[in-house]
Amino acid sequence: MSLDGFSLHRLIGELSAQLTGGRIDKINQPHRHTVQLHIRQPGKNHLLISIQPQNPILYQPATPLENPAQPPTFCMVLRKHLEGGRIAAISQIGLDRIVRIDIDCIGRGGRLTTRTLMAELMGKYSNLIFLEDGMIVDALRHIGAGASRVRRVLPALPYEWPPAQDKQNVLTSSLDDILRQIFSLKEKTLAVAIRDVCLGFGPVTAKEIA
Repeated sequence: MSLDGFSLHRLIGELSAQLTGGRIDKINQPHRHTVQLHIRQPGKNHLLISIQPQNPILYQPATPLENPAQPPTFCMVLRKHLEGGRIAAISQIGLDRIVRIDIDCIGRGGRLTTRTLMAELMGKYSNLIFLEDGMIVDALRHIGAGASRVRRVLPALPYEWPPAQDKQNVLTSSLDDILRQIFSLKEKTLAVAIRDVCLGFGPVTAKEIA
């Protein structure tokens, strides 16, 4: 089962409660699409973020994955800027499959600086992007103009949100408005209508609700 935005909402609540305030002791990159944060916090203290197109996800593994002998460039950048920082907040953008991890670090001159990891868990468009002051420092997947006419993801560019979906957020929208839109799609099954109207609902969740 792929992780949809509705299920992610509950997961973010758990991760936030367990990891906020934890110190990032070590960062490694076990695989091309996977980054692992070792966080000093009571209980489970690893956070794995994978942007594999087939199954993008973030979770706390029972045991950490093996660390390769030679860290990739992206891993080295994260180590330089984020190791020693503390998790300030873990949040979700609406009900999208976008996770924001804010990390408080000591910057130049001893100044407290908040840096950010944006985990975009959106199938083949998934990415992990490292930001400071709204600017892209680096990303696991660089996306130039040749790869996308909508949005570029490259170092030194300002971060832009992925294109927004014109759907209802069930946590904030009026139930009457949601039901009115769902029932207007009479040519579709209930599960498909829910997916078309409501933000963050994948096929499995929509079928369960139907």
